[in-house]
Amino acid sequence: ANITESHERLQLTPKYFVEKAFEEIRRYNSEHPEKPLKTVATVILTSENYDKISEMVQYVCNVYGANGVKFISYIPMSLSLANFSPTLEQLAVSIAKISEVREQYDPNQLYIQRGGTIGSQGLSDEKLKHLCPAGDGVIAITSTREGASVTPCIYIKNIEIGKIVDGIPVIDSEKLGTFRQIKEHAIASGYCPAHAITTRQNQNKGK
Repeated sequence: ANITESHERLQLTPKYFVEKAFEEIRRYNSEHPEKPLKTVATVILTSENYDKISEMVQYVCNVYGANGVKFISYIPMSLSLANFSPTLEQLAVSIAKISEVREQYDPNQLYIQRGGTIGSQGLSDEKLKHLCPAGDGVIAITSTREGASVTPCIYIKNIEIGKIVDGIPVIDSEKLGTFRQIKEHAIASGYCPAHAITTRQNQNKGK
């Protein structure tokens, strides 16, 4: 459900494979109606498709035949592709359109979700508490070698909150506390912490 011109550069799963996978699931479900598989299509929002929510939901329904769609924001992991990441203002447009489209579909037929990377805009205080588990319920480990870095999220690679010691992750409470302050500020500003941090890092690299 991503725009064709961005798909190759973002190195996503080839469109053909995704469509084929959903086709196989539909075939399985038709043969096993008593135990059908539920499917959710994850759609990445970029600076080029952020306002095409309705069109992408229709694509998911008509082409994939999915039971749900989850929108997430593209995290600018590299400077060369940073321009594909939607701005906070663009994400506000996406959020409004997601709310509009939800009114058009029965959630029992198609459940429409917004992922945490879209940020905190428009969320209730209760939902804000569960927006981002980075550094709390979630940590990221990319290697088990001695001294390897432990980070708060797979998307936040340059902030270390601990190290691997004797094969297990050991968290540095001071570093974790510093990250939590950064996380709190990002969420208060409307961002997903990973989105805010990687955007700032790319801006600094571009100077």
